[in-house]
Amino acid sequence: MSRRGGSGARRARQGGAQAAPGGRQRASVAPAPAAPAAPAADTADAKREHTESLLEVYWRRFKKHRLGRIGGAVLIVLYALALLADPLAPATMLWTDK
Repeated sequence: MSRRGGSGARRARQGGAQAAPGGRQRASVAPAPAAPAAPAADTADAKREHTESLLEVYWRRFKKHRLGRIGGAVLIVLYALALLADPLAPATMLWTDK
């Protein structure tokens, strides 16, 4: 079954949305009523609203997961050890015990 029209054909058979030519769906839902006009003060507030970027959404969701935080801490420790391996090593790479 193709990715474009597979689920649409299934919905059309089930009596959901009707399939239009080209495999696209036509919604059988009535349009929503128009919202009342907002006062001028609300439009200024709407312009100042902050929408979250994908990075902010990712970070907010990541902070909630305990196992993710533990894994991130382990990665930070491993990277720090890799960066500081040369100063922390007890001997140089060329040192041999003859």
